Amino acid sequence: MPVSRVPFLFLSLLLALSACGDDEPALSSDGPLQVRMDAIVRNPSNALSYYVFWETSRDVPSELRYDCGDGEYAGTLSDPTPRRAHEAFLMGLWEGASCELTVVADEGEGEVTATDRIASAGPVPSTLPDLDVQVSMPERMQPGWTFFSLARANESHPRITVALDAQGRYRWYLARGSDQVGSGDEITLLPGGRLLLAAAEPQQIVNWEGDILFDLDQNAHHDAQIAPWDPEHILYLGVDTNCFEHTVEELDMNTGEIVWQWSLCENWTPQYRYGNWSHVNTVTPVPGERAVVISSRNQDALFKIQRDTDELEWVLGRDGDFAMEDEALFYRQHAPEFLETDDGSVEILLFDNGVGREELSVLNEPLAWERRWSRLVTYRLSFDESGAPDRADVVWEYDGGDRPFAENRSDVDRLPNGNTLAVWVYPAGPARALRGDRRRLGGRLARRVAGGLGVLPHRAHRGPGGLRHRRLRASSRAP
Repeated sequence: MPVSRVPFLFLSLLLALSACGDDEPALSSDGPLQVRMDAIVRNPSNALSYYVFWETSRDVPSELRYDCGDGEYAGTLSDPTPRRAHEAFLMGLWEGASCELTVVADEGEGEVTATDRIASAGPVPSTLPDLDVQVSMPERMQPGWTFFSLARANESHPRITVALDAQGRYRWYLARGSDQVGSGDEITLLPGGRLLLAAAEPQQIVNWEGDILFDLDQNAHHDAQIAPWDPEHILYLGVDTNCFEHTVEELDMNTGEIVWQWSLCENWTPQYRYGNWSHVNTVTPVPGERAVVISSRNQDALFKIQRDTDELEWVLGRDGDFAMEDEALFYRQHAPEFLETDDGSVEILLFDNGVGREELSVLNEPLAWERRWSRLVTYRLSFDESGAPDRADVVWEYDGGDRPFAENRSDVDRLPNGNTLAVWVYPAGPARALRGDRRRLGGRLARRVAGGLGVLPHRAHRGPGGLRHRRLRASSRAP
């Protein structure tokens, strides 16, 4: 359901504005055009972002020019609407950054300006751990920021979603309400300055200022995506209360109505039954179709489902519909995604976690399946003349160089420049995020970032950083 702006944010802004109003009278509309910087208010939800308020003596367009870090981060926020009270939201600073701010108005007789500055942005919360940038090749990296959520494997810890730049500096963060051990978010950047944060509860849509725009009030877990056939609908993973195994569901965000539900236990019979035998960890819309693929971790399989007919079209993986060589099989997989291909063939990238003897024993599964190393792998799916599944062949893989074992979490994404962003989570040590070259096995890394002991990013997303994330807002103040 929609949630209103956090009350203490309004309170902080009103206090700042009231203080400013007590000190200085409103600018007179008579005489030459005047501009005055009224207030710079640090965002209570994020100390790396600020609200900037200024006033013009008449209803005119205006703009805010900013220069942070001696030209490193500079730009203009233009407001073409004639008004007297102006407000802008400036985000994406880094701890310790200083910014020179200039507001400008012009009635055609020359620019009128006022200036102020942010002396030092931050500080960031002490709950944000120090990160070690072990490899950095900005010239080979996909431009932008890396988004992920921080949680801890060894203690209950508030979930914090963050964005890092190419230098490994925090540029944005948002503390979340969940304190589930090891929880992490699947992060999707949406149009209009919104982010979908989905994993353990709560699953939410937020904006860059930290406002909660939508809260998924369901027993959701692991993943959620906006339905490509209806941007007002959200796809998420739920639980079938009849069998206590996992479902994929579609909800109308305007009405709160569940408009579609598909249960794995009603459509698939596993070879071995035990608690949480389904463990669905991903829902991925199929490009160009009203269909989804879900990833069942404990079945080592992907399931393609037609949304309108409930048809289970095919299964990929162990005991699936595609012929696969033994060395091509994947285990305890995460984050499957469809890749664009030049010839229209179907390719799927996923994180193949591998599986250890200890887990197989607990799950009462054959120990012969043990493979204690992980890899990133792309499969090409082929179909016979009737369109039925035929084969799944490995066309690319990367094993991390030293074959690390990410036992039960991790993530992988193909980036627009052809690089691959992956998260390897080591249960007994730090997590690391890699940007690898997909063109050959063992390709060079463009970047590696390691967190402290017990820090679990789990999933990561690469998105545009910098100027694209700032927007001008109409001021809520009366002129």
